[in-house]
Amino acid sequence: MGTTKQNAACRKARAAKKAKKTAKRALGCGLARRKKGLGDAGEAVKSVVSTNKTAVKIAVGAAAGGLCFLIGRKVWNKIKESKQNSEYDDAVREVEKSINRANLTITDSVAATTAGALLGAMNKWGTDEETIHREIDKLKTKEDYNLVYARFGAKGYKNGKLNADGRKMSLTDWIRAELSGSNLKWFNNKLQEWGVE
Repeated sequence: MGTTKQNAACRKARAAKKAKKTAKRALGCGLARRKKGLGDAGEAVKSVVSTNKTAVKIAVGAAAGGLCFLIGRKVWNKIKESKQNSEYDDAVREVEKSINRANLTITDSVAATTAGALLGAMNKWGTDEETIHREIDKLKTKEDYNLVYARFGAKGYKNGKLNADGRKMSLTDWIRAELSGSNLKWFNNKLQEWGVE
């Protein structure tokens, strides 16, 4: 046996060693509990997802179907618009080919100026009916109107504004879309008088 001092030092060292072990054990238990807690939360999430797997599949399928529908509709509208635009372009070319130049009372430059003035009267918020009346009244024959129609061409029309993405319309359709009431009746009477369909 050792001296009292030695015994006290040994007891002290054993107590420190025991305290260190206890601290490690306590720390380990805390970590284990934390890990177990995370595991419980993870299990809860897995449980909710597996329980609602059918609902998740339906939601994802509905979203994908809706997206496909929107894309398909956009593509279909573009194809339809393209077809209409080419039909208008063809119609304008046909009208220009049919013009009997002997019956014209205006020149090509006057027709182009008139077409520009008509576009300006319609391509804004509101319609300048006075300009439309003035420009149409300058025309004396069916050929005059057809030449202006050809110079106007087929332009994109959307909500009364020129828009490259809008559906194309001819001069006649633009004017009919812009006028109403007695102004529209006056325009239709002019077309009938000239024999324009």
